[in-house]
Amino acid sequence: MSRERAVDLLLDRAVTSLEPAEQAELSQLLDEHTDLDPEDFELAAAACSLAFLAPDLEPLPAGLRARLKSSVELMPELPGPREVVPRVPEPKGGLFRWAGWAVAAALLIFLWPTRTGGGSPSESFESMLARLDRGSSEILRLPWASTEDELGQSEKGEVLWDKVKGQGYMRFEGLEPNDPVVAQYQLWIFDKDRPQEHPVDGGVFDVAEGGALVPIDSKLAVHEATLFAVTLERPGGVVVSSRERLVLVAPVPAGG
Repeated sequence: MSRERAVDLLLDRAVTSLEPAEQAELSQLLDEHTDLDPEDFELAAAACSLAFLAPDLEPLPAGLRARLKSSVELMPELPGPREVVPRVPEPKGGLFRWAGWAVAAALLIFLWPTRTGGGSPSESFESMLARLDRGSSEILRLPWASTEDELGQSEKGEVLWDKVKGQGYMRFEGLEPNDPVVAQYQLWIFDKDRPQEHPVDGGVFDVAEGGALVPIDSKLAVHEATLFAVTLERPGGVVVSSRERLVLVAPVPAGG
């Protein structure tokens, strides 16, 4: 929720302005979420303003202008964790009132992946890597370690896990492909606050030749992950694993 609050404040500041108390709150939140770049919001707001308020300037490409306008019209139908209602100053006229809301709406379109983690798995994976490179303490990057099981002996992939959002990705490079009709891989997330006998189901998945990038599908909230483990199970997965075919593990270092 603190990340969404930071995005809300950045949106408000880009469209209108913040009260001193809100600016202080935003500064504190930005210290926690170092992947959020305020300049991205300012630049997007400026681009939207030019698109709607400066008809005498160099015209935008027709496709981009159409996308912006259609996006504004569809904004009430967009899914999201909650509605964002930016504070727009008292209008000086119909055009300015419409333009203020249009800029806010279009800004949300440009920055929607920031709020919802949208984008393709590869884009989201790269985004998490970029956050890690910028020094984010929210992201865990854990290499897979093989067990005695022959299926994972050549694996060189990794786990990326967002500790705050409780979501992430698994990258596999070398894991033996499976036949989904015969068996499937299943992820288990061990949580410090849960019994070790009952790790959280992280989803069933398949691996093809050449590897795979798999979103983690945690069935329950994970408070503090201590270990990620991959087993081979029957098609569709199981509720409780015997761990007979424990293929890969990725332990979280102490204090990680």
